[in-house]
Amino acid sequence: MESLNYIKIIIFIQVILFSVGAIIAYNIPLNGKLERMLPKSIKAMISFSMLSCALVLFFNASEDTYLYSLFVFIGMLFSSIGDLIMCGIISMKNNLIGGMIFFSMAHINYATAYIGTMLKNGVDIRKFFIIAIGFFASIIFLGYKLVIKEYKKERNTEFFSIIYGAIIINMFLFSLFLAISVGKAWWITFIAAIIFMTSDSIIAITDIAKKPFESSGLWIWITYISAQMGIICSAAF
Repeated sequence: MESLNYIKIIIFIQVILFSVGAIIAYNIPLNGKLERMLPKSIKAMISFSMLSCALVLFFNASEDTYLYSLFVFIGMLFSSIGDLIMCGIISMKNNLIGGMIFFSMAHINYATAYIGTMLKNGVDIRKFFIIAIGFFASIIFLGYKLVIKEYKKERNTEFFSIIYGAIIINMFLFSLFLAISVGKAWWITFIAAIIFMTSDSIIAITDIAKKPFESSGLWIWITYISAQMGIICSAAF
């Protein structure tokens, strides 16, 4: 019950922060820019609110959810670093690639959380691993054939985006396997994984395909926050 009350407080704070950030974004002239963005400080505060939520749920985890909460907290830690990189608070040679690297580590930890939960519930995961490996290999192969091989310019961003795409799809697949095999509140995790892919799809359109639209930055964060909180909080239900 204490965990649920903390989640409610965090969500309330996030709604306030996002609302303030959106108001600021719509009151700043675009001045030639292509999209409206939340201020960096708002992004950082929301990110740390999600990290604190993951930490509290880890400390209050039951025996059944301990592994899930542990790996989700580690994943959220990587995500928070990724957030700081993507919004430019932490500067790298290529912030997009840096962000993808840290978010890849986050998704690997999320998938580990799902796998650990399935094993905790006595699920035979061998067939799920075979499916996941097949999808991963197929995405890498098709990505190389359709994108990398034909791309004549600098290809680092495209290469990392394909690897990242394969990793997040496998995170999504294991969330589906978790929901199917164990059920209960883990369907929330599966829905959150779908929303996460939606958020990343918008990023792919704006940052990789270079086709931004005015409110894309706000939509990215609406879906991103919903996805992360769904993954973090599903263990509390």
